[in-house]
Amino acid sequence: MADISIITSLYKSEKYLKRYFFFAERLQRKLRRNKIRLEIVLIANEANNFEKKIIDNYRNKTDIKVFEVPRESLYASWNRGIVESSGEIIGFWIVDDIRFAKAIVKGCEVLRTENVQIVYFSYFIIGYAIINRLRKIGNFPLPKIFLESPIEYARNEFINGMHAGPFFLFKKSVFNIVGKFDERLKIIGDYEWLVRAVLKDIVFKKVNLSSGLFFIHDSNISGSNKQRHIIELEFVYRKYSIDKSYSLTDDDMLIVQELLKNKL
Repeated sequence: MADISIITSLYKSEKYLKRYFFFAERLQRKLRRNKIRLEIVLIANEANNFEKKIIDNYRNKTDIKVFEVPRESLYASWNRGIVESSGEIIGFWIVDDIRFAKAIVKGCEVLRTENVQIVYFSYFIIGYAIINRLRKIGNFPLPKIFLESPIEYARNEFINGMHAGPFFLFKKSVFNIVGKFDERLKIIGDYEWLVRAVLKDIVFKKVNLSSGLFFIHDSNISGSNKQRHIIELEFVYRKYSIDKSYSLTDDDMLIVQELLKNKL
């Protein structure tokens, strides 16, 4: 049985997989030195042969569970991974991001020894601005890096916005209290789930350590579909009577109404 299970959903991820496993192995070694057993739970959506080959190379090197599934939403994969995990603590890892061991060690310590059910951290955001300095050379990426330091927990603030960041950890028992992530959502299912956690009086705590590198680019969920992001935010605002709103087209409002009409 693992101490902590970290779940990663894969879809067309071959570009990042070798780097991911490099950092996953290093993370496991560092956690092991702190007497923490890390289990990696991979949900491979429509894995291609190249992805399967990379995964197979690491099966015997890494404490890993792999589940090959037809294409499903990110939050369906998260739900599946939680059910299949053995750890008493749960976290998530997007395949192109990087996690820091020190924060995970401290997060596990807080969750084990204090009356806390969800911990969250600071993290570095890395975004890429494509610039064209010389036409002869063409476009090349210029990284922009900044530290995101979330606010201390406050009930109303955590209902009104996503402040826990991408690297929060929680006791697996919280999943039984709050329920599944909404599998219909594509982008902000974590925010919607955390709002439910707040309303269930789950205990949050900020840990003052940087937890990793969070990359934003055009090919990942956070950077690829801004309109869908707005639609889902409007759904959450209306579902939980949050005093915020967007001006949406009639077609977009139909999507919001459909989400509101149908239950999880």
